[in-house]
This record gives sequence, C-alpha cells and structure tokens, in this order.
Amino acid sequence: MGIGVFLTSNANAIPQPDHVVIVIEENHSIYEIIGSTSAPYINSLATEGALFTMSYGVSHPSQGNYLALFNGIEQVVNDTCPPPGSPYSDPNLASELLAVGLTFGGYSQSLDAVGSTTCTNADSEGHYARKHNPWVDFFNVPDSVNMPFVGFFPTDYTMLPTVSIVVPNLEHDMHNGTDPARIVAEIIGLKVISMLTNSGRRRTIAS
Repeated sequence: MGIGVFLTSNANAIPQPDHVVIVIEENHSIYEIIGSTSAPYINSLATEGALFTMSYGVSHPSQGNYLALFNGIEQVVNDTCPPPGSPYSDPNLASELLAVGLTFGGYSQSLDAVGSTTCTNADSEGHYARKHNPWVDFFNVPDSVNMPFVGFFPTDYTMLPTVSIVVPNLEHDMHNGTDPARIVAEIIGLKVISMLTNSGRRRTIAS
C-alpha cells in the first residue's frame, strides 16, 4: 500500500506539486486496511483525497514490486541481495527527474548510512531490508540520494526533493508481526503524513 502526498504552494489551485512524498506500506490488501478500525488515520486520508482501488503488485515476493514501482519494469527477481543482474542501467524515477533538473530523495528507516549498500541493518527502531530500497540497485542513481530517514528527512518542507520515497523498516511497514498490531505499528508512515498534513498544503492519494 502506498500513500502519496502532494505539497502545493496554493491549496485552492489545481495541484501542480512543488513536492511529492510517497510512503510505502505493504503486505495488506485494500480490504484489510480501508474500513479497518486498526488504521483510522489512513482511512481518514482516503476520505480526504483520492483512493485508487485497483492498484496491484506485479510479483511475489516483495523486491520485484519495489523495483517495478521505481523503474516501471517488472524484474524477474526474488528477495536475494543484491538482486540478480544489478546494478541496473535502466531509466528510473530518480534518473529521469535528475535528467531534467529536478530532484529525488530515498529515505529508508534504519538504513545505517548515506549511500549504504548493506543488505540488512538493525537499530533501536527496527530492521532495514535492502529488498525494499530499489534506488540502491541502479548505477545511474547517485549514492547521495540513498539516505536514512532519521536525521535526513527535512523538517523544513521547502527543502524536500521534488519527489521523495519513504520506506519504513520491517517493524513499521506492516510487514512483521500479526494483525491488528502490525497495522497499528506503522508509526513512521503516520509520522510523515501527519507532519505534512500540518503544513496545510497537502493533497493525498492512497492506493
């Protein structure tokens, strides 16, 4: 499940976003989230913005879906690290933005360092998994846009890249644990959306 937030300079105009922030949650169908009492905030966003009801994954397990979201190509991969055939040279969201003078930032909770290619990492917040971080698998994406979430996601929203993707760790992306606890636990996603909501310049899409 992805939640997109558009930040615009004029909340009353047809959106031409200054910034787009995508927060990725996973492992749940729309029927497990929309209408669930365990996900009241996501449901409130769905009623305020656009809800895409026919957005599906393209593969199983996870890694192929993240790669397809990032570069539009269905890679035949499993969850091995690094994925077979990487680093890839295909055009992707980051490379296309950078090519026209725009910016991209990938923020992964519990990533150990900027530009890190580690497969897994654990910190006080939980467990990072590279299989959920597709931009690290492309050599035409600079290391500098591959960032940890804590300490790097800006609190001054005018400093956000043109497009940002936020990937919570396994404890906060609805992956680990059992329902309803793992739905309630997606703290980072809610934190990001809540902060941007308070900016007063938000348009929301949930899928």
